[in-house]
Amino acid sequence: MAALRKKMKCTGTKPTSCACSPNKVAKQTACVAANKALWDGTNSVGTWAAAAATCIKVTPDKGPAGNWSKHDFSYPSNYANTCADSGKEPGSFHCTTVTGQTHAFANGAAYNSKWDSQAWCKDKFCWVDPCACNRTDMQKSTWLDGYYSYSQCGKADSYSQVTCDGPTTEAGCQAKMGCKWADSPCVPQTGAEAMASLRKTLKCPSTAVPTNCACAANSEPKVTCDTNNKALWDGTVTLGTWAAAAATCIKVTPDKGPAGDWSKHNFTYPSNYANTCADAAKEPGSFHCTTVTGQTHSFANGAGYNSKWDSQTWCKDKFCWVNPCACNRTDISKSTWLDGYYSYSQCGVKDSYSAKTCKATTKTACDAAVGCKWKGFPPPPKKKPPTKAAPATTTIIKGSTNGAFSNGIGMSVLLLLCFAK
Repeated sequence: MAALRKKMKCTGTKPTSCACSPNKVAKQTACVAANKALWDGTNSVGTWAAAAATCIKVTPDKGPAGNWSKHDFSYPSNYANTCADSGKEPGSFHCTTVTGQTHAFANGAAYNSKWDSQAWCKDKFCWVDPCACNRTDMQKSTWLDGYYSYSQCGKADSYSQVTCDGPTTEAGCQAKMGCKWADSPCVPQTGAEAMASLRKTLKCPSTAVPTNCACAANSEPKVTCDTNNKALWDGTVTLGTWAAAAATCIKVTPDKGPAGDWSKHNFTYPSNYANTCADAAKEPGSFHCTTVTGQTHSFANGAGYNSKWDSQTWCKDKFCWVNPCACNRTDISKSTWLDGYYSYSQCGVKDSYSAKTCKATTKTACDAAVGCKWKGFPPPPKKKPPTKAAPATTTIIKGSTNGAFSNGIGMSVLLLLCFAK
């Protein structure tokens, strides 16, 4: 943020507070009728509450899946001027897709009028002035000319991330918004590289890259369900009902808390946990999925336990277990909740949970770290002390493409050595 304020030539001291600011986009003469029909209540589900009568032009993603190229779209002119005016993305392909349907930006079976096809779509944010805001997650939007912050609305930013993989010199790295020059030449592998390394480590019988993928049942031994655990998902509380739960259980080791602590505890889940996409996105044993703001947490039905299991956005994201030797997905990660590998993309979801740490400073240590590769140091410049290469991360900003590899449902932390947030 200091680098951003310097780039913007802000005057005065470092801000100590923050406030939402109206966007500065010029109002359109009239809202595009076809766009407006997606949020004006023509379909009762697709109603933008308190929408301004005037519109602005934004450039959200037009698809297809995985393609973040843009198209022009009319949104109400008060879009994200306050936290309450955000979490609405009727013009985003990735927020409005319907599984099994050919997408169209028109009310009907092929358009999700809830605008929630991915978890980030409903997250609140607002526009802010970087010169007058102390938030540390401010990002430049590519949907309109402005900066936004999710934390200003009390949300973690699960959408925006930054690419710092281009610069190979200190000057080039520092010139890129949000990036800084760092020591480690050990960087995350691409998804394809990581999967090749994983299959080699697992000694898969075939060296050929798989061409498809399927969910696979977990291989955990069945155990008797713990009575106290089962009471959190067997419908004892109506909200806490695990639909189609198996009668038998398996032992898993989710996070036990407190906040920010990802250490483990033993817990029993239905034995069909994440065997299919429909059997996932249920985490009654996770502290971070069941906390209640302002309450002392307890793994027991009551005010201190969120029976919806959705206290963080990733808790409701679908995934399933896969066999890395027979799956062509590039986001496969090793679970530390049980003995198996999982993929979110197999269920059509971006992995906003797993992350990868690559901070080794020797080639041997880097090569031994799952999902990391040795980038090496560049040759020293003439007549100057040796410099070190900036490590790379590959993620998405509004309107760009995503190719990041992430690893470890065991709650590893992504170290952005050349990063932006």
